[in-house]
Amino acid sequence: MTLTVYEGGCATAPPTPGTFQVRAKYKQMADAGHLYGPFASREAAEACALALAGRESVQAVTIETL
Repeated sequence: MTLTVYEGGCATAPPTPGTFQVRAKYKQMADAGHLYGPFASREAAEACALALAGRESVQAVTIETL
């Protein structure tokens, strides 16, 4: 059996520039939600949104462009 492994770096897409914020709405709260950020790329905002979405107390998460 022959196994060939490519050791070169993976090309990644450049970050999406802009200014973004993340709004998290929590269960049992009737406010507009808590804001996190600002973030200089959409990818950074998405990472924050994913972390917040994993919390049991969070009802909804949105990414907003500033």
